[in-house]
Amino acid sequence: MKPQGRMEKLLWAGWFVVVGLWLTIPFIAGKEAFGLWAAICSPLIHPAATAAGIALMVAGYAATLWSYSAMGRNWRMGIKQGERTMLVTRGPFQFVRHPIYFFQIVMLVGLALLLPTLVSLIAMVIHLFCVLVKTAGEESFLLAVHGADYQDYQSCTGKLLPKYPRRKSEPGKDGATRPKCD
Repeated sequence: MKPQGRMEKLLWAGWFVVVGLWLTIPFIAGKEAFGLWAAICSPLIHPAATAAGIALMVAGYAATLWSYSAMGRNWRMGIKQGERTMLVTRGPFQFVRHPIYFFQIVMLVGLALLLPTLVSLIAMVIHLFCVLVKTAGEESFLLAVHGADYQDYQSCTGKLLPKYPRRKSEPGKDGATRPKCD
């Protein structure tokens, strides 16, 4: 669970900032007076935006738990060089390669709708940057570990958003499930 290497430590620092911002947003919501930002946010302070924000946060959290469940014993907090895990392509992983990060973004969008502040926007931007850096490292690792199987999977799924045509799974020669695009 300890970050490995300088890049991982920087990413953890970025995510600690995001979590810190996330925790402060309820205390500053409604108190921001940042001129243009207040004017932009005022239409978002509406019961429909509040309901949408709550729905996105709940759905994002539930889908994150679904992602953890689909990974099962293959879930890791970080990259451990030399470790070989199974390539997970079931559950939400059949649609995107990094659903946990996608659903975290969904939760942050929900928070921004629920509590539209400049801090909400800053948290989303920092988180998105960290996600893009982290997914690049994970993709390199998974490509090195799984080779052609991961390339096939990449060709059939989007990184954070679904890719079309959608893929199906079919058994390979060794009985393992292989991704196959429609």
